[in-house]
Amino acid sequence: MFLKTLKFEKKQKKSDLICPKKIIRQYYCQIPDKNNPINQIKFGTSGYRGTSEEFTFNEMHVLAISQAIVEERKKFGIYGPCFLGRDTHVLSEPAFYSVLEVLIANNIDVIIQSNNVYIPTPVISYAILNYNKKYKVKADGIIITSSHNPPEYGGIKYNIFNGGPANLFIANKIEFKANKIFKQDLSKIKRISLLYAKQVGKIHEYDLIQKYVLNLHDIVDMQAICSSQVNLVVDPLGGASLLCWQLIEEHYKCNIKIINTKIDYTFQFLNLDYDGILRIDCTSKPVLKYLLKFSDQADLGFANDPDGDRHAILSKRRIIHPNHYLSIATYYLLNSRLRWKSNIGIGKTYVSSAMIEKITRYFNRKCINTKVGFKWFSNFLFKKILGFCIEESSGGSFLRFNGHPWSTDKDGIVMCLLAAEILAHTEKNLIEHYYELEKMFGYFYYKRYQLKCLYENTYLQSNIDIKKIQSCIVTEDKIIFFVIISLEIFIKFKKGWIAMRPSGTEKLHRIYCESFVDTIHLKKLKKSASNILNFIFN
Repeated sequence: MFLKTLKFEKKQKKSDLICPKKIIRQYYCQIPDKNNPINQIKFGTSGYRGTSEEFTFNEMHVLAISQAIVEERKKFGIYGPCFLGRDTHVLSEPAFYSVLEVLIANNIDVIIQSNNVYIPTPVISYAILNYNKKYKVKADGIIITSSHNPPEYGGIKYNIFNGGPANLFIANKIEFKANKIFKQDLSKIKRISLLYAKQVGKIHEYDLIQKYVLNLHDIVDMQAICSSQVNLVVDPLGGASLLCWQLIEEHYKCNIKIINTKIDYTFQFLNLDYDGILRIDCTSKPVLKYLLKFSDQADLGFANDPDGDRHAILSKRRIIHPNHYLSIATYYLLNSRLRWKSNIGIGKTYVSSAMIEKITRYFNRKCINTKVGFKWFSNFLFKKILGFCIEESSGGSFLRFNGHPWSTDKDGIVMCLLAAEILAHTEKNLIEHYYELEKMFGYFYYKRYQLKCLYENTYLQSNIDIKKIQSCIVTEDKIIFFVIISLEIFIKFKKGWIAMRPSGTEKLHRIYCESFVDTIHLKKLKKSASNILNFIFN
């Protein structure tokens, strides 16, 4: 067998916890083998991620990527300041200072959050967009984050002048340049000491989070949320969204109870995920166990991942399935944002529910399907071609009331607040909303499986025989659409679809299935997907 499923739930033991000092020491002291392909720089769906212990996220990687960004940004016409932020992973702080040393040495002005506190990804995106509306010389941003990955992971991603993650062309250029520096010419890295970097006047501190929070009324009806007295409970899961939620509570006087204000590199207050690995995944029931205890005391419960770009919505001790909420949000936004242009469409990943396409057609709007990764959506939001863009893994962002971009990266904070707006305006809980959508558009049975790879080889060939793939299908469905895009397989049938893709950072494979028939058909689709993977890799 190629894959096996691991499913269990348990609290962390002391032996499960990371040692922050050891991980930081490895970041600085361990020298990756530049000739080993595993240790070389390979960008995933959003930037680069790895661990210092496995020689995949060490100081040398971060310095090379930083210098590559410096050199390439000029070719993209970006000469303004660089917004720099970080999340609450243990490697984010040392990587933050490594990037700072390179940027300052290259005479780039750097804008950071005042008091150097953690800052969510959407706040950086928002800041880039607002700066570039005012000034001709364009700014960009770097966010030190490994998103929902385990505590020992580090990550770095580059957001361009449109506020969103670098597109494939730019990301490939930076990756190529970074590897060239990493493998051949480390002397090209310009760097000054942190002490000197702080003295040369190139670091500028602004309260970026406060500006973001004070303008939330441009995208969400904060007045309706406050006046309706909707009760909200929030768990930032030890992430960078904490200060945002505290300021939202303070400024808007909403009924918000923040149940967890801990920042701890070990994330010891969270349960292990289903497979025994600690991920700060805001869609995982074990991870959200603490929030679930409080959710029946409020109308809605919210959670975000460490960099605040993903969301979880809870209603009365029940986690709303990401696809259900994204479907509700699609219908609500197209029905309520009256100032959006009539030709504005919706963007979704292939692996998001087909119900979203049906809703979009109902409003006579276009729906664009893309690979996983918000970099495929950012320019559509920036140019106001799409009004709402979503990823199945609880990621989304939408336009302001006036039809202009707010953030062109995923924004878990506004996605949470939108749920509160929906409840405030309609006085119906989200479960009722989804039942109504099922009556209108039919029933959709969806499942995502996270499976462990037993083999290292995760590469797919684009010339796979479709007849042999058809023989792996255990339902009576005939393939009507089949595509391999990079490492992702998507197969569409008349009565459902399946998709498969390897994780960009972990030794995992993900299977996505959606049936338009029933749960029995859904299980057969899952079996078909497993058969296909076993056929390909055996």
